[in-house]
Amino acid sequence: MTDRNEMTAAFSGFPARARRPIARFVADRSGSLTSMALAGTLGILMVGALAIDSANAYLVRNRLQLAADAASLAAVKALPDTDAARALAMDYVRKNLEGPEYTDLAGITDIEFGEWDGYAKSLASSANDPDAVSVVLNKRHGAGGRIAPLLLGMIGFDGFQTGARAVAVKGRISLNCSIFAFRNGTGIINSSTSITGDVCYARGVTSTTNQKAEDFFGTTIVHSQVAAFSYTDKNFFPTGGIETEDFDEALDDEEGRLMSLAASLAALPPTTVLPDPLELSGGSTITVTGLTGGTTVVDLSGFNLNGATIRLSGDSQFVFNFRKKDGTRGNFDFSDSKIELVNGAKTEKVFWNFVTAFDVMVNKDTNVFRGTILGPTSSVIYHNPADFDGMIAALDINLHSMFDFYGVPPLEGSTGETPSRLMH
Repeated sequence: MTDRNEMTAAFSGFPARARRPIARFVADRSGSLTSMALAGTLGILMVGALAIDSANAYLVRNRLQLAADAASLAAVKALPDTDAARALAMDYVRKNLEGPEYTDLAGITDIEFGEWDGYAKSLASSANDPDAVSVVLNKRHGAGGRIAPLLLGMIGFDGFQTGARAVAVKGRISLNCSIFAFRNGTGIINSSTSITGDVCYARGVTSTTNQKAEDFFGTTIVHSQVAAFSYTDKNFFPTGGIETEDFDEALDDEEGRLMSLAASLAALPPTTVLPDPLELSGGSTITVTGLTGGTTVVDLSGFNLNGATIRLSGDSQFVFNFRKKDGTRGNFDFSDSKIELVNGAKTEKVFWNFVTAFDVMVNKDTNVFRGTILGPTSSVIYHNPADFDGMIAALDINLHSMFDFYGVPPLEGSTGETPSRLMH
C-alpha cells in the first residue's frame, strides 16, 4: 500500500485548499480502531452464541434422555406383551415431550425388544420371551435429526446432532458365587473338607470332576451351554442342589459384573510401592497400611511367599494388581503363609487382581488366605486344608486334597430377584 509521503507527493499538484483535507485523511488512523472493535465485538457475539446454543442442546438432550429412561422403565414392566409395552413406552414419551417442537413423536421414537446379554452388554433382537426394551429418541421435528440453532444459524450452522437411548432390563435372579469359572474355562472340585458358598460354571466351561464334597453348604449353578459337566452323585452333595436350567441370564450377568470389576481395578493407579517381585520367606512380615476410607493399590509382576506374613492394616480397600509386561505368564505362589487383617481391614475389601495371565498356587495346610482372587485369564490351584476366606473367580479352577473354603463374595447382595434397571 502507498505510504504517507508517497500519497502526499501524489496530490502535490492539487490546490492548497484541496490538499489539506486529503492530508488530514491520510494521517488519520482512528478508523483502524473501529475495525478492531468491530472484529472483537463479532468474536464476543460468536462465543456467546456458541454458549447459548450449546446450553440449549444440552437441555434438549437431557430432556430426551429423561423421556427415554421413563419410557423404557414403564414398558419393561409389561413384557413379554410387546404390544402393551410399546403402547406404554409411547404414552410416557408423549407425557415427557410435550410442546410444539415435538409434533411427530412417532417419527422420533425407535422401540426395540430383545434379550439382554449381561456379558456382552448388548441387546439381541428376539421375539421369544424378550426381557428388555430399548427406547431411542434421535430426532427433533423440523430439524432433520438436529437441534435447530438459536443464534448460530446466522452463520450457516445447521444445528447439533443429538439423541438419547435407554435400555431397561427386567428384574433377574442375582447370584452370590463364591467360586466362579469363566466361560470356556475348567472347574475341578475333588476331595474337600468343606465348601461354604455357591459354585458357578459359566458358558463353555468343562467340569467333569465334581466329587467328594459332602460338606458343601451352597448350590452348584451350571450354565445350560457348558462344554461338559458331570459329578459323582454318591459324594457330591451341595445343600442347595445342582441347578442346570433357568440361571443362564444370571450367570451371564455375574460374569459381566466380575469382568467389569476386574477391569476397573486394573485401571487404578498405584498408591503404594512394594518390592517387585514380592518375595518373602523364613517368618518375615511385611505390613501394608491402607488409606483410611480410600483405596490402596499395589502393582506387582510376581509374588512368592513361603513361610511369611503379609499384614493389611486399616479400613481401606486393598487392591493388588498383577501384570507381566513381557507377555509371559506370571507366577503367584502362596505357601505356608498368612494374610492378616488388622485395624478394620475386611476380607470382602481385599482384591488379588490378575490383569494378565498368571498361575496361582495356594497350598500347605498352614495357609491363611483372605480376599478375592480375580483372574479372567488365569489358573488357580488351591489344595490342602488351608484356611481360605474369600472368593475365587478365574478361567481355570482346581480345588482338591481336603481343602477348606469359606466363600465371601466381593460385593454386598444376596441371591434373589433384582429390580428392573437401566443400561445407557
